[in-house]
Amino acid sequence: MAHRLVNGMSSGKEAEFSMVEKMRLKLEFQYVSKLNRMLKDVAVSKELADKFNHFLAQKHLSLPLVFDIQVFASVNFPSSNFTNLQLPTLLQKCVEIFEQFHNTTYPKRKLHWLHNSHSRGEILSNCFKKPYCFKATTLQMTVLLLFNSLDTYSIGELAELTKLGINSLLQVLESLIKAKILITGNGEKAVDLTNDSVISLVKEYDNGRLHVNIASPTK
Repeated sequence: MAHRLVNGMSSGKEAEFSMVEKMRLKLEFQYVSKLNRMLKDVAVSKELADKFNHFLAQKHLSLPLVFDIQVFASVNFPSSNFTNLQLPTLLQKCVEIFEQFHNTTYPKRKLHWLHNSHSRGEILSNCFKKPYCFKATTLQMTVLLLFNSLDTYSIGELAELTKLGINSLLQVLESLIKAKILITGNGEKAVDLTNDSVISLVKEYDNGRLHVNIASPTK
């Protein structure tokens, strides 16, 4: 249920509440009560998004990209470990503006950003023969956007620029190599990469689809 709600795969509020009511007859109160809190969290998150949009209009602020945010109580939703990450400049600006709004509205609540689990986005390319739209995780986008500046990086350089831990970085690179967007300098596998290994953009990338889903969760 948490996966459906966070990823926008729910069939609707009424359907979810109906399912919870049916489960109430078979399961313990404590479990069903948590499901109800999750549903209320989704409703509160939508209200918060509306307040944020009002805040932007009131302050005459504009965001540099389409920024959709969901805020849930950590006690109600299972979450993975937090990942240290240096976000791309435009996305970091969105985060800072939202934090300004949230800290003013709820000064006693602390935000934890889950970049490595459900965080997704779309990135448009203009460096290949075709204009692709990639649906990617935030970690994947952070790595890919670096290739706007250079075509080749060492693993050490990518680690320094993204601030990702080596295990998380290697998982991201493995997914992008598997998608044939990036390539290793000597054809190494991800498990064999070192700080000095070289990663390059595949300029000849070709895909029959213009909308490509490369999103791969990082643990």
